[in-house]
Amino acid sequence: MTAIAPADLDTDVCVVGGTLAGLMTALTLARQGLDVILLERSLIAPAPQIGLLTGGLSLWLSEGTQPLSRESARSAFDLSLEAMAGALSLFDELGLDRLGRGLLRVGAAHETARLDAEAEARDMLGLLELRRWPRSEIAAITGTERYVGATYEPHAIFYDARDINGALLRAVMEAGVRVYQMTPVLAADLDGVRKYLQTPAGRVRADNVVLCAGRRAARIAPWLAGALGVAPYVRGGFAVRAVRPDFSGLVAEPGPLGARFAPGIGELDFEAPVALMPGGEVGAAVALRRRARQVYPELRRRIAEHAHAFSLDRAPHGLPLIGLRRQGLWYAAGLGGNALANAALAAHVICDGIVARGGKIEELAPLQPRYAYGLAGRAAAAVRFGWRRLSDSIAQARAERDPAGAADHTHARFEPGISTAPAHPRRVDARQAHAEQGAPVHTGHGPAGTAPAGEHHAGEVPSSPEGADGKGTPLRQA
Repeated sequence: MTAIAPADLDTDVCVVGGTLAGLMTALTLARQGLDVILLERSLIAPAPQIGLLTGGLSLWLSEGTQPLSRESARSAFDLSLEAMAGALSLFDELGLDRLGRGLLRVGAAHETARLDAEAEARDMLGLLELRRWPRSEIAAITGTERYVGATYEPHAIFYDARDINGALLRAVMEAGVRVYQMTPVLAADLDGVRKYLQTPAGRVRADNVVLCAGRRAARIAPWLAGALGVAPYVRGGFAVRAVRPDFSGLVAEPGPLGARFAPGIGELDFEAPVALMPGGEVGAAVALRRRARQVYPELRRRIAEHAHAFSLDRAPHGLPLIGLRRQGLWYAAGLGGNALANAALAAHVICDGIVARGGKIEELAPLQPRYAYGLAGRAAAAVRFGWRRLSDSIAQARAERDPAGAADHTHARFEPGISTAPAHPRRVDARQAHAEQGAPVHTGHGPAGTAPAGEHHAGEVPSSPEGADGKGTPLRQA
């Protein structure tokens, strides 16, 4: 593989950034017969977080405002189902192992209104209905008494994203994409019909440019980099035995403070946002344990088996930035904590626009880049994170004293801001297309593929697990 681009290259599409979105977009375009160049300023590294594929941009409110109308939310959900079907087929072709199936969204007493808001929004839009779980079943699966409500989505699939970039890079090169790592873009002229990008060795001329580098594209696309903030995360594992080894799904808390974890056999894989980037592996391990013991108090004296910190680009509204800036200039950035699903969505709509000259990307037009106020915005985000964490602790204490009152207060604060515009008429036949492709189908009456009473699919959990005593079982040391 060439490390530095030679002088003066011509191509149909130049993808800037070897991220999940960049790799998936380059591969999709190359398989459609286009000549593609991919430029990465450093080395293409493994993605650091849990990779989740599920239908729909999250309707949970991240900042108290919701930029998607009812029409655009419904359209985005349908598009994400199409993208999910294509990504599942691609990952199976690449031989990537699925870590598990199913997404269990859980909430403590002060968070259940978020789950209600998500379920109500889906019901209003006629989307996939979420299965409700009782507290005893949640405790039996998660092994903690923290959560009092949950919804379950059986069709979600999750991977270890660290395995995906390497497989995608091999597939990209096999498809004929010219990949140049250690090749930064120093300057660019992106205004004309023909785009020009200057590298240390020479120019790249392209009909289309796809910006997937996020904040690292500040030199050539300040309008995009300036619309992104930084979201620090920690991730790691604790050596424990699974409480319910028959549950292979991912557990996720709602909201911008929410953690995600997989209580698998032999190890608890835990991931959560933090206010500030911890220093080194020790700092990451301390932050990880502090966050994990909120869910499992018995971990307060345990040492993480491994831990690391990483940061993700994030737009102020928390939703991905995917769009068309001007003719031939596309972007996919700010994919956030659900980067895998959003990368698949970006590749799907950008390929449709370049190859078929379709208008699917217009469905995401409400998610435009907006200035994130640079360093001041990042400082404000850290302060806001700390304030939310304090408010969260107060709300939890209030909920434990007065569950009904706390739920009413939270519900009023996080009511979905989705307008009552009519549903999008363009996608009336989308459900039939998903069914033909083997993707999950949303009917408005219940989850597709839901097992009949007394049965359950691999990776799913029966609706009334035997032996659930409502007390939960603490995690045990391996």
